[in-house]
Amino acid sequence: MFLANQVGIVESDLQLLKVAAAFHDIGWVVQGNGHENIGVEICSHILPAFSFSGMHIYRNSGMIPATRLLQTPQNELEEILADADMFTLGSDDFWPRNSDLRYEIEALGEIVSDKEAYQSQLDFLKIYQYHTIAAQKARDHQKKEYIAELSRPVSQNGRLDGPAVDRLLPERLQSLRPLFTSHDHQGQIIGRGCVSGKGFHAFGDRRQESVRIQPLS
Repeated sequence: MFLANQVGIVESDLQLLKVAAAFHDIGWVVQGNGHENIGVEICSHILPAFSFSGMHIYRNSGMIPATRLLQTPQNELEEILADADMFTLGSDDFWPRNSDLRYEIEALGEIVSDKEAYQSQLDFLKIYQYHTIAAQKARDHQKKEYIAELSRPVSQNGRLDGPAVDRLLPERLQSLRPLFTSHDHQGQIIGRGCVSGKGFHAFGDRRQESVRIQPLS
């Protein structure tokens, strides 16, 4: 983990951080709203079988909610996980991940215009601040470049004037199709997914997630 290595945490804390990272979105298998708290519950039930103590579980239970927006981490490990969760904001993957997010939103029934998509991302980039010095050094510069790009005037057709014009548009999202849905025995939709050149994307009220853990040494 890049940030953990840059900060220089001890091995035992690194193992706890990896577990929290693995569990931080597992709550999506139940529901999206409040999935962090659900992840804490799942974590608390599973980890004792892998020799994690009550203190280990307590610390993990603080790291997972630290990824909830807007983030309020209370210690160094929580800050690292919170920053890692938003590390893409200043990375080369910013635009592709935004395309994925927009397609996910639209697949769930919410239609977002180009102008709304641009403004939403701009507002979020402006308010989000990395917590660790390591993340600030690694990502703030490029994040500022994305803010400048999204701040360009929007043309009459609702598109940005400049290089961002093709990056959040619906036609870019065609690469994520085909979309599929999965159902329970009563025929109710329990998840949706799609496959792109970058892999499998699954989402919905009970998004498919998986976690592999090993006993704490």
